[in-house]
Amino acid sequence: MYFLNTSKFDYCADATTANFTSNMEFPVSFRHHYQEIKIQNDHHIADLNWLIIRNNNSFLLNKRDVKKSFSIEANNLANVSSFRYSGLVHKKAVGVVPAADKKGFTVVLKKGKYAQRPAKNTVHYSFKAGPRRSLKK
Repeated sequence: MYFLNTSKFDYCADATTANFTSNMEFPVSFRHHYQEIKIQNDHHIADLNWLIIRNNNSFLLNKRDVKKSFSIEANNLANVSSFRYSGLVHKKAVGVVPAADKKGFTVVLKKGKYAQRPAKNTVHYSFKAGPRRSLKK
């Protein structure tokens, strides 16, 4: 047996076949590092998406004599074009829109679990009791 050392974990391979074995039991530390890397990769995907769309997308709104650009995208509560408030690049987001019948408002939640299924990605909750009454519910 020989070991291939990497920065966070070790791979174990058979020296005779020089192939990685797929039915091998990995230690708990390997599973923990794999989960940690998966979580970090999800964040890196959001970073990469932001780098692609930050200067060129259809939701940008630039004003004269204002250095900061604004954004009119859905689920961006601050209407500021920044990674922190972007509703496009993050898996989970919250948005507030007026109700369809102009009575009350609707809270839109973007679920991270269904990131690859657009039909199940958003959930709408309607509040029709008025703005002050709805906040107490």
